[in-house]
Order: sequence, then C-alpha cells, then structure tokens
Amino acid sequence: ENTVMGSVLVDGANSRWNSNTALTVSDEGGMGTVTVQNQAAAASGHTVIGNGINSTGTFTVDGIGSTWDVAELTVGNQGGSGAVMLTGSSTSTSLDASLGATSDSVGTVDVAGAGSTWSITGRLAIGGDAVGDADGGAGSVTIAADGRINVTEDILLFPDGVLEFSGGSLASDAIDDRGGQFDWTGGTLQINSYDGNLTNQGGVLVPGQSIGNTSILGNYAHDPSAKLEIEVAGILPGQFDTLAIEANFLVDGELEVLYVDEGNVLVPGEGP
Repeated sequence: ENTVMGSVLVDGANSRWNSNTALTVSDEGGMGTVTVQNQAAAASGHTVIGNGINSTGTFTVDGIGSTWDVAELTVGNQGGSGAVMLTGSSTSTSLDASLGATSDSVGTVDVAGAGSTWSITGRLAIGGDAVGDADGGAGSVTIAADGRINVTEDILLFPDGVLEFSGGSLASDAIDDRGGQFDWTGGTLQINSYDGNLTNQGGVLVPGQSIGNTSILGNYAHDPSAKLEIEVAGILPGQFDTLAIEANFLVDGELEVLYVDEGNVLVPGEGP
C-alpha cells in the first residue's frame, strides 16, 4: 500500500502563505509537512495536523522573525499523529488549541529557543479537546531553552497529557490538572490558580500578574532548587503578591522579594 506524501516550504523574508479557510496537514493515512523559515510568514484558518488513522503531520516554524497565525488548532485527531515545532520563532493562535483531541490520537508541541513564542487567546487542552472540554488521546507540550507560551484562558491537563517545563516561561490564567503529568524543572510560571497538586523542582513561581495572587487547590512542594518570587509595592492589601495553598505546603527552596514602584524593580532580591 502506498502512502501519499506532501510538503509545503515557505522560505524567506518576503515569502507569505495564506490559507484563510480550513487547513489539514496529513489526512486519511497520509504524511504531510509544512515548514515556515527564515522570516517567512504563514496564516491559516482552523488547522488540523494529523487527521485520521495512520496519518502523520508536522508543522515547523523556524528562525527569528518567522510567524504563523492560526485560528483554531488541533494537533492529532481521529487516530492521527501531529507535531508542531517552534524554534526561534513566533506563532499566534487566536482561538483554542487541542493536542491529542480524540482517543488513539497523538499531538505534540515543542517550543524552544529565544524568541520562540506560542500565544493562545483561548484555552489549551493537552490530551483532550479544548472546545468540547473532553478527554482524548496523548498530548504533550515541551517548553525549553527560553521558549514562551502565553495562554489567555486556562490549560486543561488531561490524564494522558504531559507538560514538560524546563526553561523559558509559561503564563496562563489557570491550570486544571485532571490527572496529567506536569514535570516542572525550570522556567518561570505565572498563573492565577492551579487546580491539583503542584511540585516545583527547579523553576520560579511568580504569583498572579505583577502584584497578584496564585491559588493552589491542592498540595504545593517547593523543592530545594525552586524559587518563589514575591513583589512588594507597599504594606496594604493589593500592594504585594500572595500565595494561597489549600492543602500542604512543603518548602525547602528560595524566596526572593522584589521591591517595586509602579512595576519597576527598586531593590531586587533584598530587604528594606
């Protein structure tokens, strides 16, 4: 049986590929790849990468200045496997993103390198469907080496979802851990709430959104290599960061206090 293969290459600063309607990268057992590199740009409507049994799709955005604007994103659907790789680049998702949207599907996203940024104005589902709020297949997200992910709404971490966070930054309104795996060994986490047990093995927890609050609805383990960063602008409520933990607080790491004035750090890491 022959496998249908197809590829698209968008290369160079003056190159732009627009697909404003729905886009599928690999369907019905095929293999498909899209590469956007060297300051090129791509735009697409609702995009599915790896759709259908035995389908394999890959979307790569590489190089500083390379961009991909996508409406709604599904990586791995209906038994297919999909992957997105962002290296030294920027991509914007205007709606929701689902990785491993349905059972027997696999979806992965890797964000690494300075300038690599994935921005989602909706919600992100890892190992499930963001729109239907339903458990799905296997999904994984890796953030490393100064990569950045910004999620305006919440992150759903389903049982077969894995979030590997070793560097860079992750910002979201909330993370709803529904039995997935969050391996946090480095990088800066900025969230308003975490529903589940959270272990910080070596990253930096920054409560809220610059003078804000983080609520952990479970246990919080602050390991020896971990850091909690607290901003203080005054002694009145609302003038300093707070961390609220519903259950146990296991602390064995570092506390850094930053004194700020209208968002500017005055004396980083030192007391008055």
